[in-house]
Parts: sequence; C-alpha cells; structure tokens
Amino acid sequence: MLEGWKVGKWEGRAVLGVLALSGTVLGVRVEASHHPERKPTLATARLKIGGMHCPSCSAGLVRRLSKLPGVRGVEVDAARGLGTVRYEPRVCRPAQLVSAVKKGGFSASLMR
Repeated sequence: MLEGWKVGKWEGRAVLGVLALSGTVLGVRVEASHHPERKPTLATARLKIGGMHCPSCSAGLVRRLSKLPGVRGVEVDAARGLGTVRYEPRVCRPAQLVSAVKKGGFSASLMR
C-alpha cells in the first residue's frame, strides 16, 4: 500500500506502515523515516546450574541475568538446579548467559 501527500514544501509517503518524510527547511534538505516498533525474535536457553542452595541464590541469579542486554525473561529453580532464559539472539549469546552465571559463583552449562 502506498499513500502519498504534500503540504507546502513537505511531501511524504507511507509504504506498508513505514513513514518517510522529506522536505527543505531554510534551504537545508531534511530526510527522516520512522519504522514501527518491531517485536524482537526471542530464543530460549536452558541452563544446568550447580551450587545453588537457597531461594536467595536463585533470586541473585535472576537479577544478574536480567541485567544482561537482550535478556527478556529469567526463571531459576534452585531446588532442581535449572534456569530458563528468554533472550534476543541478535543482542545476547548463550555463552554470555553461562559466563554471567559463573561470575556469580555458580557452575553452569547449556542444556540441549
């Protein structure tokens, strides 16, 4: 779908929900575009975590993992020694998750 319009020196068009503007202001050419917010694609990593003994251990890991860029959700079960992390694969890698757990003083490995 293509919609076009012109107001004074400004003209614009919208193509499939993407807005693009162009025009001249005081002799300076201005170009701008806006893309609607896209939901990121999320991946899930399952971690085997060793060394957790209480709920505060799991709460600390949830806080630590949640601070990583691209992490969108964290669940940690201290009793079973398991963690599940939802993350954006373009921003975060599973190795970063494992590294963060190890920096917290626990052992960690990815589950297949």
